[in-house]
Amino acid sequence: MNKSQIIVSIGGVVLMGGLYALPRQVVKKPAVPANEAAPEQEAAPAHQEPHANMQLSEASLAQIKRLRDAWQQAAPKAKPMWADSLAMAFYQAGRFDSAAYYMAWKAERSQSIEDKLRAADAYYEAFRFAMDAERANRFGEQARALYREVLQQDSSLLDAKAKMAMTYITTSEPMRGIQMLLSILQTNPDHELALYNLGLLSMQRGAYDKAVHRFEHLLEVNPQHAEAYLLLAESYLNLGKTAEAKAALQRALEQLKDPAAKAQIEQAIKELN
Repeated sequence: MNKSQIIVSIGGVVLMGGLYALPRQVVKKPAVPANEAAPEQEAAPAHQEPHANMQLSEASLAQIKRLRDAWQQAAPKAKPMWADSLAMAFYQAGRFDSAAYYMAWKAERSQSIEDKLRAADAYYEAFRFAMDAERANRFGEQARALYREVLQQDSSLLDAKAKMAMTYITTSEPMRGIQMLLSILQTNPDHELALYNLGLLSMQRGAYDKAVHRFEHLLEVNPQHAEAYLLLAESYLNLGKTAEAKAALQRALEQLKDPAAKAQIEQAIKELN
């Protein structure tokens, strides 16, 4: 296994957990062979039948149908409760855009900051897991609009600001997102999500020395951050610092729980010996 293969292995472990904050179509990894790639499950637009043409189990589809029928038939006062249940069913199935649709429906009526934040976070997850630019941009816009409302009510919610910042990265104003992340660090130099996101953005543009600085700082703040160790190792490898990369992988191994991920990293460490 050469250096590039080890880097792909590390990146694969990170992606296994859906840990990258950037949309998948922005995170540039080598293509998976066609005979190994899983077909993408197309999500219907949120304003249409959210469960239409979805490749879910029969049990999940039946549960969603029951909840949706109950939501449609419920009295006005009971509808928000059923919207919550329906949103959670979609969220647990990994259909974040459909979950966000019902969370946003409830938030529009309650005007609760908590409901708006839940809807924004769901659209943000849909943005992160989008497989094409059009879908990422659409979900990013929806998340951004809700985060803006949330931050107008409470500007101290820095995690919301850090996520909102990332939705600008795929637009024509990526620097606006970067400036937002930097402004978070001016308020709180140890903010984990801002450090993590800035590290990822540094990696994206090949500035691995800066990525190392961000991830090392993050790990000073949170020594249990397994993903940061993995990304730090990948950054070290790109800088030709094999010994440092191996040490970071060893630390990641101490934090990882998934057996498959641990096996992959153990193999990468062996290849670095």
